[in-house]
Amino acid sequence: MSVAAPHRQATSGELAWWHALQRIRTRVAREIARALDRQGLSLSAYLALEQLAAASRELGMTELAGRVGLSPSSTSRLMERLARDGLVARREGTDDRRSVHGHVTDKGRALYAEARPGYRAALARAIDTSLPDGAFSPRPADHHEES
Repeated sequence: MSVAAPHRQATSGELAWWHALQRIRTRVAREIARALDRQGLSLSAYLALEQLAAASRELGMTELAGRVGLSPSSTSRLMERLARDGLVARREGTDDRRSVHGHVTDKGRALYAEARPGYRAALARAIDTSLPDGAFSPRPADHHEES
């Protein structure tokens, strides 16, 4: 007979780490949002365009939602706005008419390409100013520049 392990609770150190991580995430997102606003994009819209531009196929709303960190219903509403602006194209699934798939249009790909340098510069700026010395940094494993 196995004995259930007692439920562990976060330590005060883990709580402090979590709170610091949330503050850093908020500062980074704010910096990026300012840069993307110049292109007329929200962070969620940029991330959706990024995922759709990188995909080698159409993405379903549930898959896209998982990739951008939104709920499926929020992703559907976002895709409706992006489609109205001509940045993405949506279509019903062939097997299940309730499912919706989307892909980036040429206009969306061009806007993504235009916004990408500002996004990356804002991200770098935010990382440089938000991470305390000795904190997690993505730099050690990232010795090459991705195109």
